[in-house]
Amino acid sequence: MANPSGFDKAKKLGLFKSNSCLAKQWGVDPATVSRVLRGRQEPGRRVLAGSVQAFGQAMFFELFRVIP
Repeated sequence: MANPSGFDKAKKLGLFKSNSCLAKQWGVDPATVSRVLRGRQEPGRRVLAGSVQAFGQAMFFELFRVIP
């Protein structure tokens, strides 16, 4: 599940400028980014892998809540 406060923090740090930029980093459609960030869609493999690749493993745990 996406952590909205983590994405706010990442945006303030300049890790991405917009949902469109985030979509490019993840390799998905901007609508997918919007749905994931609003909690209407669970992040899929592309989103999760794109996040680790774009932001690193440490930031990944700021961006997403991992529920076992």
